[in-house]
Amino acid sequence: MPDKNDFGNMISRKFARNLLMGTIGAALSASAGIVVYAVHSYSKRSSLPLVRIKDINGIPIRNVEILAEDGVKLSAWLLDNNSPKMVILLSGRGNDRSNNIKKAEIYLSQGYSVLMPDLRATGQSEGDRISFGWHEKLDLISWYYYLKSLGINYIAAHGHSMGAATICYALEEIKDFKFLVLESCYRHLFEVVQSGLKMFYVPQVAAHLIVPLGQQLIGYMEDKMHPGDFLQLSDAPLLMLGGDSELLVPAETTISLFSMNKARFSKLHLFKGATHVIFSDDYNEEFKEVMTDFIDKVEFSEMQEGDFIPQLTEEAIQADLFTMS
Repeated sequence: MPDKNDFGNMISRKFARNLLMGTIGAALSASAGIVVYAVHSYSKRSSLPLVRIKDINGIPIRNVEILAEDGVKLSAWLLDNNSPKMVILLSGRGNDRSNNIKKAEIYLSQGYSVLMPDLRATGQSEGDRISFGWHEKLDLISWYYYLKSLGINYIAAHGHSMGAATICYALEEIKDFKFLVLESCYRHLFEVVQSGLKMFYVPQVAAHLIVPLGQQLIGYMEDKMHPGDFLQLSDAPLLMLGGDSELLVPAETTISLFSMNKARFSKLHLFKGATHVIFSDDYNEEFKEVMTDFIDKVEFSEMQEGDFIPQLTEEAIQADLFTMS
């Protein structure tokens, strides 16, 4: 017969085991809750109110709506600048068309017309969840064919963050963009999720739960969400922008993505001290200078009818020069 001490030890061990299992269970439940909350928060519909304006640079705004090929109703501002050259401006996650007003001002002043869509699940467009560019590519493709139906054949694309990734994914179908501008474009979905977790001091291992759960909830194809693989499908002139102090899309990621391009000519520009912000707002004068310089070179190359072919060099990347491939 066990003595009182043995009995007490048995009780203590059982209590300790139950306490440990309870603690582990609580930790797992809390972790699961955090993961579900993270997926919901990152993919939920943006609820920012749309800015109400009638014109940009004196050009009247016309609101247009179309249906994407999967039936989602999409909304955009169309600014007809009496120009056959059109630029589509796409915003990043959590933003809408109004975040592109200053970019539109630059293009309008350079003689371009502008289309400013709300991607699905933002602004006035329908949709419940964003997909970090994967389903949003259907929006861009639909707007592209809408413009084609209007007789517009000169179409360029400019996107920030998720909007930039959207452009890359659409390159599998759209082969004739006249030029591309990509701001703070992520290199891999899994990688940018890890960076986001790191910013909020959440263990990056949680990405192994968040990404698959997001795939089940939203229906994206994580194994294919590598914008660089799609960027190589286009030889359109390219301007790639980033911040040298970004945490979500670090500068080395932007440089690596830039090195994958097959553009006829391309430029990389990093804004000094910039984080993951809208460069046209926070670095307005520098942004204008970089944009107008790039547009001038695009127009010059068009006049030359492709007689020169830029070369991609490490020296050019470091010196922030135009490059060729």
